[in-house]
Amino acid sequence: MLAALDSEDPRVRAPAVEIDLAASNLSKVSGKRRAFLNQINNDPGSRSLTLWRLGALGNRGVEPATVLATLLRYAHDSSQQTRFWRSKDGDVGTDESLDPLLSILAHRRFAKNRERAACNLRGREC
Repeated sequence: MLAALDSEDPRVRAPAVEIDLAASNLSKVSGKRRAFLNQINNDPGSRSLTLWRLGALGNRGVEPATVLATLLRYAHDSSQQTRFWRSKDGDVGTDESLDPLLSILAHRRFAKNRERAACNLRGREC
């Protein structure tokens, strides 16, 4: 599963994301988004993965404005891992996501975060 999620081929990666979301019971029309947001806020141990999944939902059209606002709240988290995974699927497919991605690309100290922003701006995982 991890190999598929890290694939450069979107024909492999996209279904893997869908499988992960389905396996986590996070369908595109799930009524559990509020609990999901609470988990991000209240469970630092699972925050990184939960932010990644939230970004995946936003990228698929589930409340993209809410998703982007939540992702941006964690853009300056003290945890490098949280900042990285927060940006892993940071392009929620809206014009509003462009400025934050450009800011990450221009100002982040860690190369991994800048790489994620560049990939998201490019419109594909890399």
